[in-house]
This record gives sequence, C-alpha cells and structure tokens, in this order.
Amino acid sequence: MIRPTLLLLAIAGIAAALSSCGPYRVEYMEDALRQTTQQELIHKFGYPQRLKRIRNGDTVWEYDFQGKGSDCATYTLTFDPEDELRQWDRRDCPQDHPESKALN
Repeated sequence: MIRPTLLLLAIAGIAAALSSCGPYRVEYMEDALRQTTQQELIHKFGYPQRLKRIRNGDTVWEYDFQGKGSDCATYTLTFDPEDELRQWDRRDCPQDHPESKALN
C-alpha cells in the first residue's frame, strides 16, 4: 500500500518540475510510476492531447509540451487497468505540432 506522504511527495515533484523553465526531469516521472493516477495527472497537466485504450486494458495518454524556442517534447504515459501510471516515455515532438502546451 502506498503511503499518503509518498504520494504527496511524488505529486509535489511533478508540480515542481512543471513550474521550472526547462523540460521536466526524468526522475520526477520515475518517482510517479505506480504512485500516480490519471485523475492526479489531469489535475497537474490538464487533459492529454491524445489518448487511446489498448486491448490489454491499458490506457495510453500523450502530452506535447513546448519548451523555449522550437523545443518540443512528447510524453507518452501508459496506465494499467487499475488507473496507475505503469510506464512513460519521452521523445521529441514531430515537426509543426500546433497542439503543444507551454512548459513555462
């Protein structure tokens, strides 16, 4: 069972990462694994730009975050059927991605 204190620390870490000027750090997403739900991420990031359900019951969300200049990163988040963040991935956005959210 996850302690409420650990969950709050993970959420605070994600919030701190988002409020920074640069892209958020890998360690924050790692800390969120198995501790963060979809509802908590909606509260912090808003709704994803893209989402889909996979046959095994997992749900995949994609967020595009625009950094300074032309830097853009897509974060792909996979949730298990119990609504916990199971894995994540970061990659550069495709060129000309108008739906990107600002990181600042």
